[in-house]
Amino acid sequence: MPEPKRRYGYYVLPLLVGDRLIARVDPKLDRKTGTLVIKKVWWERATTPTSCEKEALEVGITQYAKFIGAESIAILSGDRRSYGG
Repeated sequence: MPEPKRRYGYYVLPLLVGDRLIARVDPKLDRKTGTLVIKKVWWERATTPTSCEKEALEVGITQYAKFIGAESIAILSGDRRSYGG
């Protein structure tokens, strides 16, 4: 789908806590620098995420970075309720 028609990014990862979808993350690996760039985070709820959900997001991003061999992580933006890390 062309970028202007996308609601989320080109490649979006779901963040699950148990069987509940709590956020979507738009990641991109900058191969030159070895940096996992999180372009955007979308929380699924209309309320502010709890500290447990923010921690789950941090853990999930860190685990994904290790899985793909990223050496560092950069967070570019979240939604109006920032990712918390």
